[in-house]
Amino acid sequence: MSSSDEDLDSGHNEDDTSTIEVDHTDYFTTTQLFDSKDEVVVWARFVARGFFVKMVKKSCSQKKIFLTCDLYGEKRECPSTNPDARPRRTGSKKKNCGFQIVGELRSDDRWEVRVVYGKHNHFPIYGKHNHSN
Repeated sequence: MSSSDEDLDSGHNEDDTSTIEVDHTDYFTTTQLFDSKDEVVVWARFVARGFFVKMVKKSCSQKKIFLTCDLYGEKRECPSTNPDARPRRTGSKKKNCGFQIVGELRSDDRWEVRVVYGKHNHFPIYGKHNHSN
């Protein structure tokens, strides 16, 4: 049983991110070079899918692309504008996950991938409905 399986079986609350640490650094560390920025994105999303993680583009320029977990960043609460309205679950699904990789264009016009921070602070999220769009 892997450490991530043990975490899933240990009864942790999915919203409690204070003690969870899932390290994917080794899986995203590669010496492979890519011909385009799009190839970097396809590769990263393919690797992430195997761990039930969704990768999104954080920012992009001609020479760099930053990819993060879709739960990267701080959770925002969206207050209702109508105080008489029935309370709804609003806000973002962010969990302040710090996972981030960067693709960088080299001088030979090939792209390389580097892990900026390889740890997630949440359990894998199974199913498409559990990820932000």
